[in-house]
Amino acid sequence: MARKRRHQPRPGHDNFIPVTDAQRRAHADVLAAAHAGHGCDEHAGALCQAAEYYTMLGEHELADKLFQEALDDGGPIPGSVHGFYASFLFDQGRDTEAFEMIGQARRLDPDDPDVFNIIGETLLAHDHP
Repeated sequence: MARKRRHQPRPGHDNFIPVTDAQRRAHADVLAAAHAGHGCDEHAGALCQAAEYYTMLGEHELADKLFQEALDDGGPIPGSVHGFYASFLFDQGRDTEAFEMIGQARRLDPDDPDVFNIIGETLLAHDHP
């Protein structure tokens, strides 16, 4: 009986875990391009994930640009992108903008409790209980 080969997940796949900077870059590049032009709900999430990997690589301007694109896209859950972007802004020392982003999320009146979880964790992680 022939053995089935297990395929390792590739960059961009949900199960891919990048460990090196080269893998992080490859994963971020695929995520940044994923779902572009499809008009699907996954586009904003992929942009946020790519932005987080670019942040790890020190490419803050590119990460900022991708977070802003994700905001423009909106995503499936109102306010979720705002929470992730606020965390990035706090990390960059841009607290005023981060608080504004959280305010924008709250004004969207999200009905998904995960949005408030994201915002709460972001505030706690940045010493704003």
